[in-house]
Amino acid sequence: MIAMIKHAYDSIVDAAKFAAAVWHDARAMQAQAEEKYGHLGF
Repeated sequence: MIAMIKHAYDSIVDAAKFAAAVWHDARAMQAQAEEKYGHLGF
């Protein structure tokens, strides 16, 4: 039972780390695009 809870917790933590990395990359890409093309309005 504890192993199942730990596995679920680890999965949630990994998903959160992945989401944070994707968000960071998306913000960086937006910043690069705004440098090239001006403000995009998001």
